[in-house]
Formats: sequence, C-alpha cells, structure tokens
Amino acid sequence: MPIHVSWKSMAEGMRGTYKQGKVKCRPFTDGSQVCMRAKAWQVFFATINKMGADETKPRPARKKSVNEAKLIERFLESKGINEEVPRWAVLAKKVLGSDKFNEKIKGFWKKKLDDWCSKNPKSKFCKGD
Repeated sequence: MPIHVSWKSMAEGMRGTYKQGKVKCRPFTDGSQVCMRAKAWQVFFATINKMGADETKPRPARKKSVNEAKLIERFLESKGINEEVPRWAVLAKKVLGSDKFNEKIKGFWKKKLDDWCSKNPKSKFCKGD
C-alpha cells in the first residue's frame, strides 16, 4: 500500500542523513516514489510507529504547544528578584541602553517603562534613569 503524500517531506529529509544499506524505492499516494537506503526507511518507519501514526493515512497535525503569547505575558508581568520591579522593566532598560535595537522597538519599551514609572513614582528603579 502506498505511503500517504503528507509523509513525503519527512522521508526526503531522512534520505540525506541515513546512507547505510541497499537503496529501496517506495510509492507515495501522489504517484511519485522516494528512493533511499534501508537505514533511512528503518528510521522513517520507527519514527512513525513511535508517534503512533499510520503511514497510509495523513500525517497527524502537531499538537498545539502552550499558548506562547500567554506564557510571554506571564513572564513579563511576573516580578523580578526584588519583588518591586516587573521582569520586563529590566529588559526594557537593557533594550533602551543598547545600540542593537531600532527606534521603533526602543519607542515601544520606553512608552511601556514610562507608563509603569508614572504608576509607580516612588520606585527606586524609575529614579535611577
């Protein structure tokens, strides 16, 4: 039975990596064939089996990872070591003091830092500008 075409890029990626054994060609559902060494096919099928998938069916969609935006927001809003200043404020100061960032990025961090400092005027962090 032919291998589903959604697995083709994975197979072609393994072709250049594993070069032991005899060359064997296998058909794909789009009518094409991929020819690679026996070791490459062995790793290909072992990977599919480890995933619990079936090579004759479409490749399963990747599981969505943790919502990166929420994770970043949680990091930025959490307090730093001294519990007074958010972690992002330290990052903002580093960005503003660096010449590696453009004015748009620096403007974003400057505004965010100025807003926080206006809400926390007694902070030693803001007085140290």
